[in-house]
Amino acid sequence: TILKKGNFNVPSCFKQVVQQLNIFSPAITLLPYNTNGVPITSADQLPDNQIEDYIIYYHNHHVTAGGQLTGMCCIETPFTWNQLKDEKKTLFKWLKDKGIFMKYVSFKADQVSAAGWFYSMNPDVLKSDEAAGEIRKRLGTNLPSDLSIQMVPRMLSITDEITRNRFSFKGVAIECERNRVKDLQEALYTLESPAKARFEYGITGGSLFVPFIENDVWKNEKILGMAKAHVQEMSKLGQIFLQNVQDIDKNLHWKDGDAETLRTMLTNCTTIDGHRMIHSIHKTNREGTISILYYKEYAAEINNTFPDIQDILER
Repeated sequence: TILKKGNFNVPSCFKQVVQQLNIFSPAITLLPYNTNGVPITSADQLPDNQIEDYIIYYHNHHVTAGGQLTGMCCIETPFTWNQLKDEKKTLFKWLKDKGIFMKYVSFKADQVSAAGWFYSMNPDVLKSDEAAGEIRKRLGTNLPSDLSIQMVPRMLSITDEITRNRFSFKGVAIECERNRVKDLQEALYTLESPAKARFEYGITGGSLFVPFIENDVWKNEKILGMAKAHVQEMSKLGQIFLQNVQDIDKNLHWKDGDAETLRTMLTNCTTIDGHRMIHSIHKTNREGTISILYYKEYAAEINNTFPDIQDILER
């Protein structure tokens, strides 16, 4: 949580946030962060002035150099993060009015930092938990067992080290505890190239990890160029949906006699000239429905091909 600049009464500020969470849903429980303590189901259980008690629930809280009060808390809810941050709800409007920002972190940490981002990964359709799970599977033993990660679609920015101009774009960052960033980067550098991985991993296989900070291989100019290329790549994509997909990895029998999974077929879907038509395949919140991102320049080919696929799925 981050609050507006100024002088802060930590117990008062934090208690107000908990009160608003209680108003949003009495089912929300505030849990001790890293120590033993009593779960808080009502803001009235929090003391008014004892700052020592707030250390238990408002972890690592401090005022930043920019004059913002920031810290981490652990809450338990019976609904998703997206429901909590619904722009139509009173809670969101209150947070916005007070200048309070809440960021979701899927694991406990003192501080969270981004190790980098993924070129050609679409942030608008990505299911973050599935993507993170596939990245863990791809990394295998190269990812330390005690290193927690999360994938976060959000606005990103790269600063040109010569002009100092900042290029902002929407992408998918991969985050971990700040003191483990180097470990995560070293693991991510072992990923197979998208040219190979996209045939096996339908969510993340076609994407390339790019660090934020330059190194011997990734110079600032190259990182900035990848960010601009990413924006261009995303602008080329269209979206269609397939229904009645019970198992994307189940073998299907096609008109030409081949038997292959829907994922494999889509991954290898090309034009007559051999150009790749499909960017990526994603599950949706609707059971049995998948989202397919395709290159808009091949819209005619897509429109000719996919009615036949849908017909097979409806049999």
